[in-house]
Amino acid sequence: MDLALDDLMDGDNFHGFLLRFVMTRAEVSTVIVRTASPEHVRENAKAAARGGLAEDVYAEAQQQLDIAVFRTSNPRKAASRLR
Repeated sequence: MDLALDDLMDGDNFHGFLLRFVMTRAEVSTVIVRTASPEHVRENAKAAARGGLAEDVYAEAQQQLDIAVFRTSNPRKAASRLR
């Protein structure tokens, strides 16, 4: 597929996309999300209602995240560069 992460989001915001990414993993049964406002709760609920990502989107996102985030000593800083 070889798409940029922005191309994979399919209308989700960054946090919603990552929520759906985590929900896609079969071994994950619960996702606890920190939120700063009622609007964020609504956005997270909307993203969660869409369910997990399609298999091909998940695979491409995993590849993109491996390259961008997990090859750094500071994953939080690297994740901010993906936005």
